[in-house]
Amino acid sequence: MRRWVNVLVVAATVLAGATTAATAAQAAPIAPAPNVASAAAPRGPGWVSVPVPPFERAAGVVCDFAVKGVPIVADLWKKTLQTNPDGTVRSELWVGPLIYQVTNESNGKSTKLDGSSWGVIVYNPDGSSKWHLHGPLGVGFAAGTGNLPRGLYQVNGPNYTLAIAADGYKTLTIRHGTVNNICPRLA
Repeated sequence: MRRWVNVLVVAATVLAGATTAATAAQAAPIAPAPNVASAAAPRGPGWVSVPVPPFERAAGVVCDFAVKGVPIVADLWKKTLQTNPDGTVRSELWVGPLIYQVTNESNGKSTKLDGSSWGVIVYNPDGSSKWHLHGPLGVGFAAGTGNLPRGLYQVNGPNYTLAIAADGYKTLTIRHGTVNNICPRLA
């Protein structure tokens, strides 16, 4: 069975303004958006459903214009793989499809942004995290907040990582794959 990672990075951490995975989890709404396609839970014990919020970014944050993302497919699940001695989560497996309809708020142009990768997130005691991913990812970078220029990116590849420092700085490391800024497509 093919597994997909929540790229909560798209939904909450990166695009909704949270700076770490911990704040992203706190920022998530109680229920998923209405009219969102959903599938069955992964097999086996320990899986927890993860709600996916829409996002909005003001003009100049990731694109020259304001963008809004609405989840059109979102069926995310997480499972704790390892805990710290104090009981906090050390690592989780995230799976499930995630596709946003992203719209330029000024001209109405839209495109899909696929965040349906799968992988493991390792949470560090200092508040940083490292995401070991496979498959498509949508990720936003504001100016000076990461190793990519300001933009809203569609990433795809079989093996890459996204490290999020405790201060929110993002480092995307691609071993094999592609990175494309979708802002020009929406302009």
